[in-house]
Amino acid sequence: MKRCVRCMTFVLPTIALACILAAIDVGAREQADSKGEQSFDGKPIVLSGYVRDAACLFRNPAAGAPAPAEALECATVCVRNGGPLVVYTPAGDIYLVISRSVPDTAENARFLPYVGKVLRIEGRVFQRAGAKAVAIEKFAVVPAAP
Repeated sequence: MKRCVRCMTFVLPTIALACILAAIDVGAREQADSKGEQSFDGKPIVLSGYVRDAACLFRNPAAGAPAPAEALECATVCVRNGGPLVVYTPAGDIYLVISRSVPDTAENARFLPYVGKVLRIEGRVFQRAGAKAVAIEKFAVVPAAP
């Protein structure tokens, strides 16, 4: 009987603490969502844009779609070598590509065959201090605008 009482004096407070912490977490997420704030899961987004490396976009103000062939080859080598991967939209927005998992994993190998192509992307968007990132859930190649 004493053993059961000792067990209960430890187990019950531990269960109560776990329930309180879970309720606080759920409440905080619901409050953030109701204010229109971003949650840990981001917000759903559908966008289209070129998949390419980030370096040329930041170093060369005239860069956009990775064309001609020399620019495409350069973007492909940058992505293959581990350079940051981005989606560049026709409106000029730049989204850093992040993985769908935590901790983050590199997405370069997954998107290397699509460098220079326009993709229609469905995923989750994250924003912080003016920067945008997208965790890509589904995508399809679409024809580039002429």
